[in-house]
Parts: sequence; C-alpha cells; structure tokens
Amino acid sequence: RGTIHSETYEVLWNLIDCHDTPRFKHLVKNRRKKQMLAAGLQLLSKGCPMVYYGDEVGMTGGNDPDCRRGMLWKEELQDKQMLAHYKKLLALRKSEPCIAKGIQRFLLADDEKGLLIEERSIRDYGKKDRRVVIIYHNGNKTIDMPEYAGKYDLLGEKIFDGKVKGYEVKVLRV
Repeated sequence: RGTIHSETYEVLWNLIDCHDTPRFKHLVKNRRKKQMLAAGLQLLSKGCPMVYYGDEVGMTGGNDPDCRRGMLWKEELQDKQMLAHYKKLLALRKSEPCIAKGIQRFLLADDEKGLLIEERSIRDYGKKDRRVVIIYHNGNKTIDMPEYAGKYDLLGEKIFDGKVKGYEVKVLRV
C-alpha cells in the first residue's frame, strides 16, 4: 500500500486517444458534445494533457489501423468549433493557476445525474487567493444549479445563469 504524493498527479499523463485504440469520437458515434466534454476533463484535470494528433480538429477512426489515419491538414476538413474549444480550454488552463496547480477537492460525484463537481484553489502569495468550481455534466438534459448562478463562467466568458446543458463543462470563479 503506497501513498501517491500530490506532486505525482501534476506529471501523470491525461489522454483520451492514442495510436492503438479507437478514437473517442468514433466510440461516441461522432457526437461533438461528448468529445468536447472529454476534452474538458482531459485539459482541466491535474496532470499533463497529451492530445493525440487530430483530436483537436475532430478526427475519428475505429480500431487500429483506422485510428492512425493521416492528419487532416486541409482546413476545410477540420472541425473549427472543436479546435476553438481545445484552444479555449488550453488558454484557460494556462491563465488560471489553480486549474493545473491548485488544491483539488471533490464536491459532488453523482452517477445518476451525470455530474462531477470539483473545487480548485491556490494561495497566490502577494495577490488574491484564487478558487474555481468546475462542473462536468455527462448527461443529455439541462440541470439547474441555482447555487452557482451569478458566478462568472471563465469558459463561457459570461455570468453563469445556473443552467448546465447536456455534455457541458463550466468553470466558475468563486
């Protein structure tokens, strides 16, 4: 029985796809919202996100060797909405220190509702302490969360209205 030190989590690889598994988007029948949720989990979790080439532009592919298709270099074939989502998640990860380096505390894990809610906080010496709540919703129905209404959604770049749509991620400054 060993104990995993907190520093270990910061260097563990987070991957959705790799060269010898079907791509996630293929497994979820090309549903963009599910891929976007998976990207949120990957890129907002502690550890080192490892993006398999093409995930960021919506590539798909079944069992090996289909998962090793050539990269979609032609921009007209790329999913621009997916690429923008990946870029936004990565920019948020870089700009908000508590996401990658903060103390993680799970607030709720509800399989029935498809909800995972966690808090990340960091003591930013010389500045204000920082705290965010990350809500992952792995369900297709909109969920009301009035307890978080009025908080600023860093990912959506607007005030949170208290509603989380299906297969959506919210990052709220609290």
